[in-house]
Amino acid sequence: MPTRRSILLAAASLAVLPVSFTASAQSANPAADPKTLIDWVYAETGKSGKNPNYEFALMSRKQRGRFSKAFLAAWDRAEKVATRKEEPLIEADPVTNSQDPQVHSFTTKVESQTDTKASVRAIFRYSASARQQSVMYVLVKEDGLWKIDDIDGMRKQFAQYK
Repeated sequence: MPTRRSILLAAASLAVLPVSFTASAQSANPAADPKTLIDWVYAETGKSGKNPNYEFALMSRKQRGRFSKAFLAAWDRAEKVATRKEEPLIEADPVTNSQDPQVHSFTTKVESQTDTKASVRAIFRYSASARQQSVMYVLVKEDGLWKIDDIDGMRKQFAQYK
């Protein structure tokens, strides 16, 4: 027969479970807030020397899930035109705006945020002696998650492909 103490211990452990699960789910999900998503992109780039979203055309479903539906639709339309014209869609890595995506150090700053839209600036250096660079991200909330909707005006670049 359960004792009062065992019932209280069981209830206490259940009360802690949702908090622990939520905290671990948020830390495992970079799309939980705009700054965390952009921090994750630069941390991954810094670790590997390669943008985790590199090779956009070959992105997995999970990678494509980091971008808004509008961004992906614009990308896909522009990519079809670029392929037909035998031109590159982008000439540089959008995360570092360079041919060689290296990140030595970075910070991010939320410049504006509402419930559905945010602007986050990433400020980084390619090396300890390099001057600071910055890239502006626009994020939107879709299906409860933050998604990248633009990277330094790439959507305008996509619109030029007709």
